[in-house]
Amino acid sequence: MKCYIKLNVLLVLLALCLPTGSGEATDAANSEATGNGLQFATAGILAQFTVTSKDESGVRRTSGGDEWIVEFAGTRSLTGSVVDNLDGTYQVSYTATKSGSYEVSVLLAKSGAGTCSAKSFATPNQAEPGNSLELSTAGVQAEFSITAKDLYGNLRGIGGDNFKVRLTGVDSSAGIVQDFLNGTYRVTYTTTVSGTYDISVVFGASGIYQSPFRMV
Repeated sequence: MKCYIKLNVLLVLLALCLPTGSGEATDAANSEATGNGLQFATAGILAQFTVTSKDESGVRRTSGGDEWIVEFAGTRSLTGSVVDNLDGTYQVSYTATKSGSYEVSVLLAKSGAGTCSAKSFATPNQAEPGNSLELSTAGVQAEFSITAKDLYGNLRGIGGDNFKVRLTGVDSSAGIVQDFLNGTYRVTYTTTVSGTYDISVVFGASGIYQSPFRMV
């Protein structure tokens, strides 16, 4: 199950401006970052993009050795892992668990400076709904709501989840689930016999957090 949560990423290629004696030194202003990890990610799953080192003339470097440092600041701070492919390219890996706005700094510990920008989308990989329940009176329709979230607490923001609600106890019945197509669901039910009930809210093969709920 997937949903789409926007993760705005501003990629900034900067440099620490340390002196070098080579005319073929990597220039951050001409270097670039590309890859799916700059466009979208899945919460809790490794995402990647590539940094390609280029010199002052815009020519791609064909050897490794550059020190790129990748840091994310925003909803949650994290550091990217950089692997030198020894051919002028560097693979950056990171795992985002929270949606929101981030600024990604890609720092080069050599001379040169430059900026570029990109947008990304995070995709939570499962739904873990939250919920609220209200008291009910026999013969009167009652309702409660379900708010769908992923494993990391991100709001789903879209509909389509298949929740099932069942009341068991002195009597049994099923709840009616209305999908508002925004990650929230309205559940209505009517009991006709006073007594104790268990309300099971099931998503997939298991109940949501704290389900079943005891209602008297």
